[in-house]
Amino acid sequence: MLADHTTLDQHIALLQDKGYLEANFKTATQVGYWLKELQEQFDQSYQQAHLAGEATRFIATISGRFNADLDLLHCSFRYRYDPQSDALSLTSLYTKLYQFKRPYYLDKQMDLPSAQDVYDRLAVALAKKEHEPLFCQLRQEFQREKDPANDYHPPNPRERPFIHPLDLRDAPAFRLKIRR
Repeated sequence: MLADHTTLDQHIALLQDKGYLEANFKTATQVGYWLKELQEQFDQSYQQAHLAGEATRFIATISGRFNADLDLLHCSFRYRYDPQSDALSLTSLYTKLYQFKRPYYLDKQMDLPSAQDVYDRLAVALAKKEHEPLFCQLRQEFQREKDPANDYHPPNPRERPFIHPLDLRDAPAFRLKIRR
């Protein structure tokens, strides 16, 4: 958990510094509505925590566009409010880009990654998946060039061809004669 940021305003400043409230995530008006929803979730969590006397959790989700608005990155921030210490902490961040997901568990040693870093890590996995057939073809061509024995050889007419056992039943020498 991030001990340096204990209030909602400090967490909003942290999100702003890390690029989660930039124009590629939402317009200024949409960011205002999202921050209002975050404030309402925090207020509800605050009230529940003080009534129950134990820590409560809530999730804030935001989406942003990268790569000339072609890729949509989904981010879910997991918060925990502790009434004993009167502290709000960001416990984890779950991210998703298409089918690729990556969780970030945050503690004192690890800081919240920037939005661009999160996108870059998921984009590498996306690029590997999209270009995998090309990489396989290049690998096969490399192996062929590296070892000439892997080259394609046309069939040699002097070699005896392989005949499958099921094809033998049609050969005249192997037909069974049925006696009546």
